[in-house]
Amino acid sequence: MALLGLHAVLAWISGEFAYTRPLTEKPVLALVAVQLVAGAVFVVTVCCSRFTIQASKTVFPWLIGIGIALRAVTMFSTPMLETDFCRYMWDGAVLANGMNPYRYSPDQAEKATDSTLPDLAKLARESGNVIHRISYSHLRTIYPPVAQALFAAAYVIKPWSLLTWRFVLAVFDSATLLLLLVVLKNLNLPYTLSAIYWWNPLVIREVFNTAHMDVMALPLVMCAVMLSASNRHNAAGIFLAGAVGVKLWPVVLLPVIWAPLWSRPRCMVLPAGLFVAACSVMFLPIYFSGLDQSLGFAAYGKSWEMNDALYMLLFWVVELLGRIFVWDEGVVQLVTRVIVAAAVVVGIAWVSVSRRSEQVDLWERSLLVVSAVFLLSPTQFPWYFLWLAPFLTVRPRVSLVLLSALLCLYYLRFHFKAIDRVGIFDYYIVWLEYIPVWLLLLREWLKARSTNTVPGLEDRVGIKM
Repeated sequence: MALLGLHAVLAWISGEFAYTRPLTEKPVLALVAVQLVAGAVFVVTVCCSRFTIQASKTVFPWLIGIGIALRAVTMFSTPMLETDFCRYMWDGAVLANGMNPYRYSPDQAEKATDSTLPDLAKLARESGNVIHRISYSHLRTIYPPVAQALFAAAYVIKPWSLLTWRFVLAVFDSATLLLLLVVLKNLNLPYTLSAIYWWNPLVIREVFNTAHMDVMALPLVMCAVMLSASNRHNAAGIFLAGAVGVKLWPVVLLPVIWAPLWSRPRCMVLPAGLFVAACSVMFLPIYFSGLDQSLGFAAYGKSWEMNDALYMLLFWVVELLGRIFVWDEGVVQLVTRVIVAAAVVVGIAWVSVSRRSEQVDLWERSLLVVSAVFLLSPTQFPWYFLWLAPFLTVRPRVSLVLLSALLCLYYLRFHFKAIDRVGIFDYYIVWLEYIPVWLLLLREWLKARSTNTVPGLEDRVGIKM
């Protein structure tokens, strides 16, 4: 009930975040304060509850009902501080009208005329304010083809409708919950663990207030892991290719879901061929649009950095070396990203060759891989935490549950940006998000080494995890 009341407050203050209102007049501090309290309630709930199969029978209907109520309260709120959904709407409209969304940037569409690009010019006029509110409008879209198809589906249902888009997201959000329940049942774990996803304030805000699209990849990723657990590796690869078609990050799970095949290279030929073929076909529209620096994928991979801590530490170390070898900032960024990528590859390889073979270990390995990618990434937006959410529900860790509560501190950046002091967030406040999480991760790791167990919430779950 506390969570429900806090989300009602968020929905009420969201009206103060109208796009046309100056950033200095938006109650950013109030937003972060309410989210921190909601996060604290959530963390205490998860850490103090005893998850048992017996309790699931009586508590589960209440759990589902509150989760639905939290989403209903947020569904009609004004988006606060984020406008990525405008890019989704624009891309969907372009594709639904028979054009390649990777070919032109929104800026090019705005400058189009009836004599040069008549269809694009007409669509830009029809979009109203949507095209004017797209972030990085000079770049062509970064979203992969399957995501584009879903953007177009929302446009076909009702053009330029944020509410329609939120209902599309609700379908994938509900599918994620249903698949989680299937997984929990298969692993003989209590259904009440689903609260880690279903009640998570970060999930609710990033999906139903700011309408981020990351939730769309989750059912496909979960299906891939479930199929891999059933030794259906061909189908697992196809589903993972579909997830990559929504957002690129699921590709890091390939070595995990194919781990049983590493000792049988011949058995990998068909699933690898199917995955490569599916991805190749999906990404043809991007290839034919032209691969230059105006493509969002190129710009993101080359220089974007936001809300990071570990990456920033590594960047500072490489920057010191750069002064010795007289590297410019571009080279420093490249070297740092190569080191991070190498660390991720080594970590994935280490996790993938683990000899543990129980079905639950597949979810544990997936959590480790996705968490490492998130925590080492140069961009750690709060909505990227959605990538971890299903795996964390199956293999809960206090450290990562706490991370979901602290990531709302990112929105303080808008407060400091409004007063032209954004460096206070980038170099000081950001550590408040991650240092407590690192300390808990270290504690969990040390405990796991001393007891030879997988860290989690074992003492709060009615069976051995």
